[in-house]
Amino acid sequence: MSTVVLTNLANYVWGIGADETSINIEKFTAKATGQKKPVPNRQSLIVGRVDFGFVKTYTISGYISGATGPMSTAIGIFIAVANDISLGGVASGLGIFLDDVQIDRMAADLSRVTYNMSNYPGIGSAATQTVQ
Repeated sequence: MSTVVLTNLANYVWGIGADETSINIEKFTAKATGQKKPVPNRQSLIVGRVDFGFVKTYTISGYISGATGPMSTAIGIFIAVANDISLGGVASGLGIFLDDVQIDRMAADLSRVTYNMSNYPGIGSAATQTVQ
């Protein structure tokens, strides 16, 4: 493994922080969003805003290197994300739901996977899940 030296970049981060289960990561994306409602006065001037319904989503893509993790679980089940981060007021370590998985196989390339996940501030990773 080669060393990367960051000069005069004390708070910068190089690359991807940790491996994910069964995937050689090419790209990791985390995004925090929420709903908003502007509050107008009687002259329709916006005098306030209500923010609510926060959610954090992740997208991970890369080469398939195993058969566990997102490759073996069901949609809607909690999944561990090694690169989980606090973002936009949604803390890390919450229950992260697997939303969808896509596999791409091409004749002249390694198989690739892309999977999307989401989590919510009110659902912790210790929440009970019952599969029926």
